[in-house]
Amino acid sequence: MNIKTWLWCLHCERAFDVLLGRTPKNDESPINFAPDLEMQLGVEQGGQVYAECAYEDCDAGPLDFWWWGQIQG
Repeated sequence: MNIKTWLWCLHCERAFDVLLGRTPKNDESPINFAPDLEMQLGVEQGGQVYAECAYEDCDAGPLDFWWWGQIQG
């Protein structure tokens, strides 16, 4: 995982960076990178690890993340 990528959270409307194992394709959703996101943003709940927003006051997950480039337009 060495490709620095910026994500934007729909819930808290803030951006944060993550490292991915490969470059996302043009129309690919951040949810396809759940394993990478769980390693960096993982929170354990009921014996499972889930990725959550990088900000402690937000509990949004990968379905709520957009590529920062999409937001910048």
